[in-house]
Amino acid sequence: TLLDLATYYSGLPHWNTELFPSYNLDQMYTFLSEYRLTRAPGNRYEYSGFGFGILGNLLVQVAGEDDYEALLVDRITGPLGMDRTRIEVTTEMRSRLAIPHATYYIATKEWDVPTLAGAGAIRSTADDMLKFLAANLGLTGTELQPAFQLAYTPQRPENGPVYIGLGCSLTKSGKAIHWHSGQTYGYHSYLAWDPQRKIGLVVLANAAVVIEDVAVALMRGLPKPFPVDPQVLAAYAGRYQDSNGVIVTIRVDGGRIFIQVPNKSEFEIYARSENQFYLLDYDEEYTFYRNDSGKVDRMVVMSLGETHEAKKVP
Repeated sequence: TLLDLATYYSGLPHWNTELFPSYNLDQMYTFLSEYRLTRAPGNRYEYSGFGFGILGNLLVQVAGEDDYEALLVDRITGPLGMDRTRIEVTTEMRSRLAIPHATYYIATKEWDVPTLAGAGAIRSTADDMLKFLAANLGLTGTELQPAFQLAYTPQRPENGPVYIGLGCSLTKSGKAIHWHSGQTYGYHSYLAWDPQRKIGLVVLANAAVVIEDVAVALMRGLPKPFPVDPQVLAAYAGRYQDSNGVIVTIRVDGGRIFIQVPNKSEFEIYARSENQFYLLDYDEEYTFYRNDSGKVDRMVVMSLGETHEAKKVP
C-alpha cells in the first residue's frame, strides 16, 4: 500500500543494486516484477530508499505533473518561498554547489538517478531548509499545516520509543523531536525540530560522513553545568595512567575541564557534582578521588557499563 511505502514497511530493499545514472522507469518496473520480497509488506520497519523513489513516481502520476520537481515546486517549495531548492539546479545554484566527497578527502561525483528523484535528488541550501523548518514549527503562516500534521502523526513503530510518520521519524513521549536524515554519494543531511520548544536545525555536509551526533548534541543543547569552584577543578588537572599504561590528560581552563585520550580529539566534560563529570554524547563518566592527605590521586572511568581506574602520575 502507499502507507507501506511511506513508512518503510514495504519489504523492498534499500536500493536496487543495479542503479546507475541512466536508470529508467522501465528498468524500475522490471526490477519490481522480478523481485521477491523476503517478508510480507506491513510486517516491520526497514528503510527503503528504493520504495520511497517508487512512491515519488506514483505521486507524480496521481497529481498529473510532468515530473517530481514540478510537483515539488508546485506543492511545497513554491508556496514556502524556497527558491533555491531544486532537482535540476540553475546556473547560479551550480556555481555555489559544494563538491561532494566520499570521505573527508576524496572528491566524488553527484548522485543522480532522476527516476527515483523522490528518494534523494533534491538540492537545497541551509537558508531554504530553515524556511521549511519555520513552516513546520508554525513560525510562518502556510496552508501546508494540515499536511505537516498528517505527516508527523505516528503511524507505526520504528525502533524502541521511536515511531515513523510519513517518511519522518519521531518520538511519542518526552521531548517530541521529529527528524529525518539522508545520505547520497558525497552528501549527508539531517533535519530535526522540536514542536514543543519551537526549535529546529539543519546540518548539511558535502561528505559521506556521520553527522547525526552533531545534530543530536545541538538539539539537546549544552547541559546546565553544576557549579564547581575553579580551584577544585584545578586540582584535577594532570596525567592519569590506567592499568594498560594508557595515559589520559586532564586540562583545566578556568571553570572548564577537558579530557584528552591519546590519538583522539580533546573533549570538554561536564560536572554532575564536585568530583563527577561526563561526556555530552558518549556513555562515559569520570570521578576524581583524593587520598587521605586530601590530594587528588586517581580517576575512575565508567564506560559502557565497565569501570576502570587510572592513577595520577607526574
